Amino acid sequence: MNVFIPATQGIATVGTAEAQFNKARNELEKQPRPDSSTVRVYAVGPIFGGAEAESAEKEDSFKRLVAEALDRAETGKAQPVLSFHNKSRALIVKATAAEHEIIQQIIDVLKENESGAGIGKPRR
Repeated sequence: MNVFIPATQGIATVGTAEAQFNKARNELEKQPRPDSSTVRVYAVGPIFGGAEAESAEKEDSFKRLVAEALDRAETGKAQPVLSFHNKSRALIVKATAAEHEIIQQIIDVLKENESGAGIGKPRR
């Protein structure tokens, strides 16, 4: 398949390979960039349960843990936006893909610690 593009002098022909390349490039441009923020919702019921005061203490501890982990990862960005919803036992996070990966690792570790299943296992 050839695509014809009007030019100032006659008609220029763009081959199939170039048309496919342009289509692929356009699709890639629609995807979020690695450094752009996205929103994800995490289930945190098992790790943030308890009385209101206990839950608030766990949230503060989680925020400090996230801040320390991201500081050590040297993401160089502002801290992600964290929003806890106690009644639904959910955490909404706006962060980059790299920050989401670290947050997911933290949640996984806390869930393992809560269940006792991950004792002694190193995390990547």
